[in-house]
Amino acid sequence: MTPEQYFNRQIQLWGEATQKSLQNKKIAIIGSGG
Repeated sequence: MTPEQYFNRQIQLWGEATQKSLQNKKIAIIGSGG
């Protein structure tokens, strides 16, 4: 695996983790606000 491939994979994993955390925050906000 080249450094570039590794870097791209890290970005992909980070993006997925960010989306999951955002979804959890939305659910939490809706749950507490509603």
